[in-house]
Amino acid sequence: MWDDAKGNPTKLVGGAFGFVHNGNFVDIHKITKICGAEERLESWSKNVGQTDRNVLMLSKRITRIP
Repeated sequence: MWDDAKGNPTKLVGGAFGFVHNGNFVDIHKITKICGAEERLESWSKNVGQTDRNVLMLSKRITRIP
C-alpha cells in the first residue's frame, strides 16, 4: 500500500510504480488496485497533508534497477 501523488493522478491499474532508494536503486512494482482515501491505514500519519490521496495497492517487487 502506498499514497498516490498529490491530486491522485493514477487512473489505471496495471501501470508501473517505482520506489527510489536514495539514488542507489529503484524498485519497480505493478499497481494492482486503486482505493479511496478511506483505505488508509490507521498507522499512517494524519498530519502530513496526504489524507485526501488515493491508496495504491502494489505487487511484490518485479525488478530492481541499479
